[in-house]
Amino acid sequence: MRSLALTAFFFCLILAGCGHGGRPAATVPPADTAKYYSLDAFYRSQLDYVELRNFPIYRIRILNGKKDSAAFSKDDFAALASSLFRTQTFLPRDKAMYKETVFEDQSTDSYTLNYTATDPAPAVRSVDILLDRASNAVKRVFVKSSYRAGRDTTVEQVFGIKAFKSMQLNRTITAKGYRSTELNYINWNDK
Repeated sequence: MRSLALTAFFFCLILAGCGHGGRPAATVPPADTAKYYSLDAFYRSQLDYVELRNFPIYRIRILNGKKDSAAFSKDDFAALASSLFRTQTFLPRDKAMYKETVFEDQSTDSYTLNYTATDPAPAVRSVDILLDRASNAVKRVFVKSSYRAGRDTTVEQVFGIKAFKSMQLNRTITAKGYRSTELNYINWNDK
C-alpha cells in the first residue's frame, strides 16, 4: 500500500512538472521586421554619378516600331531620370500594401528583394532590387507599374536600371481600339 501511494505521488509530481493542466502559453505576435529598401538614395546616387562625370549620354527611342537615337545632355538626362525616379518608387509609409520576399541567387552572387502589391491601389505593382551579396550594393532595379489615364486608357510600364550604367523604360498604352508601345533606352556608361 505504501509503495502504491509513493508511486501515485511521483506520478502526480511528473504530471505537474510537464505542465499538464496549466494555462496555455500566451502567444506573442511576430514583430514586423520588414525594412523596405528605400530607392531614393540609390536614384540620387545615379543622378550624382552622371553629373560628376563626362560620359557621353545617348537615348534610343522606339515608338510603335520607329527607331530614333540622339545624344542627351546632362540636363536632359537629369530631367528625364528625375521624372522617372519619382514615379517608379514606393514609400515606406505604403509598406502595408506590399509583401516583401527575399531570394538568394548564388549563380549571380546576389540577393533579390521583391515587393509585390497586395492592394490594388498603388500604381507600382512590383519592385525587384538585386543586391550584391558581399557589399549589399544595388546591381539592378526593376519596377512594374500599371495605372489608368482617363476613363478608358491603361498604361503599363516596366522600368529597369543597371547601376551606374543605363536605364530602360518600356511603356504600353492601351485604349479602345488603340495600342501604342514605346521603348526608351538611356545609356551613360554601359559599354
